[in-house]
Amino acid sequence: MHDYLGYLCGALEVEETTRFEETVNSDGEIRRQLEIHRRAFVPLTGDCEDCSPPESLAARVCEMLCKAGKAAKDQAG
Repeated sequence: MHDYLGYLCGALEVEETTRFEETVNSDGEIRRQLEIHRRAFVPLTGDCEDCSPPESLAARVCEMLCKAGKAAKDQAG
């Protein structure tokens, strides 16, 4: 099975990408299937915004985990 989505998302390793592109270049049916997947994928990328987490997220998560750990320790006895 070919990893169309992985390729379109840029999630493949360099070697996998190279191998996939070689296959696409040599196989018309794979090339056609890639284009079908590409067209289906486009609507999912149209509304992309910066999805960076807030700067304070890591500190808030650590604080929450510390509080939960302390509460569990206190509850255990």
